[in-house]
Amino acid sequence: MILPHLDPALAARVVASLPRDAQTFVARRIAGMDKIDPEVLRSAEDTLREKIRLQGTIVTQEIDGKAALAEILST
Repeated sequence: MILPHLDPALAARVVASLPRDAQTFVARRIAGMDKIDPEVLRSAEDTLREKIRLQGTIVTQEIDGKAALAEILST
């Protein structure tokens, strides 16, 4: 949802940093995108801004992707 709104060079670097199977998945999801509710984008922006604000000087943050997905799917 966010990658198509980034500078193409930055989006390409993000995709290239993913495992090969994730690259394929993300590429297919982007290709299949049509419309995004502006409120969903605003919510994502607010969430990212808050995470960045809370990080302060921390450059990276570990994420348990499986746990995050499980939480998302259980909602």
